[in-house]
Amino acid sequence: MSLGWSGPADARDPGRHRDDRRRQLVYRRLGSPLPSVAIILVAAILLWQFPRDTSIGLHIYATGDNPHAARVTGVSLWASYAWAFGLGGLFSGLAGIVLSAQTSSVDPHIDDPFTLSSIAAAVVGGVSFFGGDGKVVGSIAGAVVIGILVSLLVFQGVSSFWQGVVEGVILVIVVAITTWRRGAGLSGLATRARGVAQLQTEETP
Repeated sequence: MSLGWSGPADARDPGRHRDDRRRQLVYRRLGSPLPSVAIILVAAILLWQFPRDTSIGLHIYATGDNPHAARVTGVSLWASYAWAFGLGGLFSGLAGIVLSAQTSSVDPHIDDPFTLSSIAAAVVGGVSFFGGDGKVVGSIAGAVVIGILVSLLVFQGVSSFWQGVVEGVILVIVVAITTWRRGAGLSGLATRARGVAQLQTEETP
């Protein structure tokens, strides 16, 4: 579906240069990056308050941590999934706007190089790969760590391919440590996946 939509979009507007007004989102005439920093701070504050002060946020965390227990307590799993994916899409779109303003171009594949980096940053920052655990502050810290690491690799002349390899190795190590600490090996992960699939089947209207 993604390729179906992005293909025509790429043909219609294959990364052409955009007018300078879009850069105003990120760089004002004085060259200050304040607008993009402000956007990030506002998004971080909203996400920091959301799981603490709203029932929807609590339901998302509960569903990620233990879907069965959440369902028993009356939490709608489908609603939690819908909110989680919807919010993820919202903030991904916001990040895309900032990125396109920074590069002065529009391309549906412009985010491809950042997929692994964003996952690695979240996991390094303490976000559980299995769901139900993680803080916004930790994610920001993880992004800073990954950003510094990538900058060092670029400074050393390491190719983009090996940069991705390093990020992938870090991701695998962190996930392995998290899995070991939770006492859930591959069998435990498979059991968890089967349980979630069963609950989704039972809740299908």
